[in-house]
Amino acid sequence: MCAEHGESKESASKKKKKSGNSGNFEVNEGKRGDPHTCPVCAAKFEHGESVRSKIFPPTERNDRLLHISGCFYCCYEGGRKRECPVCGAELSLSDYLTARIFVKRDKSHVHIVGCPHCRSGRHSAN
Repeated sequence: MCAEHGESKESASKKKKKSGNSGNFEVNEGKRGDPHTCPVCAAKFEHGESVRSKIFPPTERNDRLLHISGCFYCCYEGGRKRECPVCGAELSLSDYLTARIFVKRDKSHVHIVGCPHCRSGRHSAN
């Protein structure tokens, strides 16, 4: 365990160097579905990082529709593969994931439903 950053040697070895418009930066590789991980490109978030999303008003069932565009690394820096975790289709910068967010007391749960490709039936993956 690294005392300075609070990470194990294994997680430190998963870091990959990327270069973008603003210079060099490191991206921790996560697994889609894990907490604090971008569902679009699987980048593991550092403290204070989050996804770019648009939340719509609640429905009668007390859930909310959510459009997830991605994180800083796949929306702005580029170079990271953007794909749908449901169907595996490659996503363009204008594509987004559709999800439902359920809020119960002080916790929230996000369920990703798909992307425009798999939700409309036009599958372009594999």
